[in-house]
Amino acid sequence: LFMRKLETSVHYPDEIDISPYLAGPQRHEKMIYRLYAVSEHSGSLSGGHYTAHAKVSKKDMSEDGGKWYSFNDSYVSKASRNDAHNSGAYVLFYERINETSDQQSSE
Repeated sequence: LFMRKLETSVHYPDEIDISPYLAGPQRHEKMIYRLYAVSEHSGSLSGGHYTAHAKVSKKDMSEDGGKWYSFNDSYVSKASRNDAHNSGAYVLFYERINETSDQQSSE
């Protein structure tokens, strides 16, 4: 059996609303999630290198007030939201958006 790493580029949103897919008591709630980090892998199945892009913010900042950074071993550099969308994406991290906080912070 020959195994190889798929190199298919996957497009993923900055925000995702899973409300239409809910059943049960929470089916009428808005369930919107925002991307805040991406773990990336380069290399083959038998070896490679992991990096990440993540949105970093202080506890007292609004949910959308953070800045994006690139993490590569001991090296950290400023990045953009667009940099987090790349072909090396391996694991996506989303957090639920608190709609009342977002509405208050944009006023």
